[in-house]
Amino acid sequence: MKKADATLVSQTMGWPSKKIISPHVTHLTKIRPPVILSIAILAFVLFFALLLNVWIHTKIVDVGYRIGELTHQKKMLITQYRNLNIEHDRVLSGKNLQKMARRRFHLYPLTLKQTVHINEKD
Repeated sequence: MKKADATLVSQTMGWPSKKIISPHVTHLTKIRPPVILSIAILAFVLFFALLLNVWIHTKIVDVGYRIGELTHQKKMLITQYRNLNIEHDRVLSGKNLQKMARRRFHLYPLTLKQTVHINEKD
């Protein structure tokens, strides 16, 4: 070891030589801040990576619920569409149209007196 790196401290600590070697205080202050700073930056980056992971997971679950809701809505609309097509076909059948015309509009089949013959020569 160099003399600049370590100093001898004469304290009675129970060591056999009664002296221990400790690093120079000014040398440690030059080393520690970059190490602590790099650890703090690493912890900061790790924290935000975990926070981003939680946010992404939450968004994925939210999108999954939205897809399920829209799928259910699509099934309901398809069922309603089929029911409306059945109702449309039922209403437009020939017998129902005649019944509806008589009931709502008081229309009846034409008689011979109500028909007018047009000559095509005119």
